[in-house]
Amino acid sequence: MTTETGRAAGLDLGWRVREDGLRVGYLTDDSGHRYELLLPFVFGNSNARRRERYERERGFTPWDTTDWRALAELQAAEDALIEDCKARLALVEEADRVGWPEATRRRFTILQKVRSAGLRRAFRELSEAGVTGDTVQILTEWQGKADVMRKRIRVAQLKSADKRRDSYRKLADWLSRNFDQLVWEGDFNLKGLAEAPGGDYARKNSRRYRFVASLHTLRLYIEQSFAKRGRALVNCGAAYSSRVCPQCGCRIEPSPGLLVECENGHRGDQDALTSRLLLSTLGVQAGGAETPAAIPRDLERCVRVVERNSW
Repeated sequence: MTTETGRAAGLDLGWRVREDGLRVGYLTDDSGHRYELLLPFVFGNSNARRRERYERERGFTPWDTTDWRALAELQAAEDALIEDCKARLALVEEADRVGWPEATRRRFTILQKVRSAGLRRAFRELSEAGVTGDTVQILTEWQGKADVMRKRIRVAQLKSADKRRDSYRKLADWLSRNFDQLVWEGDFNLKGLAEAPGGDYARKNSRRYRFVASLHTLRLYIEQSFAKRGRALVNCGAAYSSRVCPQCGCRIEPSPGLLVECENGHRGDQDALTSRLLLSTLGVQAGGAETPAAIPRDLERCVRVVERNSW
């Protein structure tokens, strides 16, 4: 039987870039304690991190990665291979294009727009037509390197996704253990916030981290954990709630920054404001817990108690 904790909280989910990771949630409980939920950039054990650092110091591209940001570096390296291949293809003499299929000729008229799939298609068309020469040689060399890079990226994606799932399952379990009631935005449109014009300004600036954050995965695990323990998970619509000052009711202009300020000078963290307003919809009385919820050692990098700001 699950023991009641007497705690309730409001949870604002979103992604913001912090120094050591992504803030994927902000929590305010009924005793006024506040917590950041984080997805650390760096993961993996100390041996893996040392091995990756050793390889980088010697100019190698690590096969494995222990940092979410390294995925972007691998993708940049893959893009560089494509651009180098296209630059070499642009120098090929017209005489080398004898016997090319018409589809390949058309593709090479827009070479600057061609990406990996287009280069692979061109290589396949030339091979099937029995064409040889410099172009085929260049494409053969590129495809060999590209296949290795694609495998590197896939390995890194799978490993990092495993670490994220592990962190999110632990976060969901911690939430359901410590809070009887949790209220969040039930109509939260992640895709719309990331891609729609005029969406939330702060999240729009971090849209490239949308797939790293993978908030739909975190939401799913929270739903499963609360259902397992019989806790109350309350959906609430809170669109634009962080644009009204809780102290004076004045409008807060949208801002890409973490801290926002109302017309009367009240200033604070807009995620803290949203989580506080979400909590207020429960109508619960302020609790008496003098200390924050205990944070287990394996979650110390994922949950951080935050000092209160002006609101």
